[in-house]
Order: sequence, then structure tokens, then C-alpha cells
Amino acid sequence: MSFSSRPVTTTVLMARFLKEAKLTEPCMKHLKRVVHYPLADGSGDRTSVAICTRDKLSLEALTALMTGYHPSIGRLVPRMYTVPSSPARSAAESREKNLIWPVSISPLNVRPTSSSQWTTARREWVKAGMTRIMNLALEAKERGELPVGVFCASAPEAFWPVNDGFIPPTAGLRAQSTDTRMSAKHPLRHAVLNCVRCIAHLRTVPPFSTAVPTRNGSDYLLTSLTLFITHEPCVMCCMALLHSRVREVFYIIPAKLGGGFEGGMGIHGRKDLNHKFDVWKYDGDIDDAVRNSLELEDGIAV
Repeated sequence: MSFSSRPVTTTVLMARFLKEAKLTEPCMKHLKRVVHYPLADGSGDRTSVAICTRDKLSLEALTALMTGYHPSIGRLVPRMYTVPSSPARSAAESREKNLIWPVSISPLNVRPTSSSQWTTARREWVKAGMTRIMNLALEAKERGELPVGVFCASAPEAFWPVNDGFIPPTAGLRAQSTDTRMSAKHPLRHAVLNCVRCIAHLRTVPPFSTAVPTRNGSDYLLTSLTLFITHEPCVMCCMALLHSRVREVFYIIPAKLGGGFEGGMGIHGRKDLNHKFDVWKYDGDIDDAVRNSLELEDGIAV
């Protein structure tokens, strides 16, 4: 919603109104709240303010709230606008979105794009992980589940990055899972959540429960672990991976709808979140029969 006015004093009143009426919604953080547009006749500026989402207040309720706050803004008539739902990820995207409404730029961390510098051993280890999750997914499909497979493991020490900030993973820790929404008849039994739950359990039993952490935080959920998954995870699962402190994720099939990596969210590299991790998408050849077996119906989030 927005309104138009000229006096600066009215803009100041609106800023106070937004704060006191608690209309600063998190989903609007990427929007520039106050925008000045020059009038066509050169007589001044038109000021627009993004107030709130239509889910927050109806136009009628907002008008009544403004009228009761102060006469100067009570005379203004709020209008409904369509604005971008996310920040711009690049300068080009910023130019496009700013034609609708100015937004902030929140570029993603550069994601690794090539495995050309990998050693043969690392390449074979990743390939084995990919093969494993595809087999898991196909087996799950035979049981009547969605064909989604996940494997999580600590990478061999030879593949660890050389820097002081790296927290070594728990040696030997690994788990695999599939989607069980069908058999469990539960909407949250996504493969990623099942795997995180399995890792959490393993950390409570020997030998992992008795292992002495090499560094603070090294015994927390997926800290410094690698996760392989057949499909790009949904936003919910990507957030679970972020909060679990996963180190890197490899996936094969991008999500048609609601993916947390490619679908505009870029959860793995957002500046406004407190953990970042690498994401790799497999671009190699996969047998057509296998790929067709892994395809999901439109609208299904992994």
C-alpha cells in the first residue's frame, strides 16, 4: 500500500505512524519504505510510502487507523500496489524491480561452478554420494514413497579446506534417509528433515555421544558435514540445513516450484542469515530412465 503527498512533515508523521502502529513487517525489509518521484510538471516531488501488506490490514481498516492517528495523514487515501516480493540479486535485476518499486540489493555469495580443480579422489567421493542417493530414491519409489534420497556424511580429511576457521566434522558420522510423507501420512516427513533427525539421534548414542569435540560446536547436528540430495530442497528444508550448520550440499534435480536455492531465495548465501554454505548442482549426464523415475509432479516440495 502507498500514499502520495508533498509536505515533508507529512512524511515524518507517516514514519512515526508506521513505527507506533507496528506496521514494519519482516517480509517488507527488502523494500525502500519512502520513495520520492519528481512530478512531471517540475513543481516538486511525489512521495510514496510502503505501509503494509494487504494481509496485515484492509484498506478500510488502514484508513480508519490513519484517520485516528493524525488529521494530516487522515486526509490521505491509501492505495493498493503490487511490489517485488524479494530483494534484487544483481544490478540488472535491481533495475528491473526498481521500475515497479525500489528494493535493496542482496547478492548471493558466489557459488562454486566448476569441479575442474578437484582431485580425482574428491571427484570419485562425490560421484559415489550421487550414485547412493539415486539408488535410495529409486528404492523409495518402489515402496510407494516419493523418489527423494538423501545421504549425509563427514568428508575425508583430505578434502577439508585449509583455514583456521574451519571446524572439523565428526569423523565417521553418516546417515541416509528418504522421503516418508506417504507411509507416515505426515506432511513434514521430508527426506532432509528425516536425515537431520537421524544425525541428531546418532549424536546421542555411542560412539558419537562419547566423542570429545575437537572444537566448540563441532558436535552440533550437521556442522561441517556434506549432504547429497536428489532434488533441490524446499525453503523449509533449506532453512533446516542452515540452522543445522551443514557445510555443503550437492543436488541433482532443480525444483520446479519453491526451491530454496535456485528459486530466488538463495538461502545458502543470504547476508541476512547467520550461516552460509556451498551448494553444487550436478550438471553431468544421468540415464534418461533414472531421471524420468526421479521426476516429481508439479507442486510437490522436497
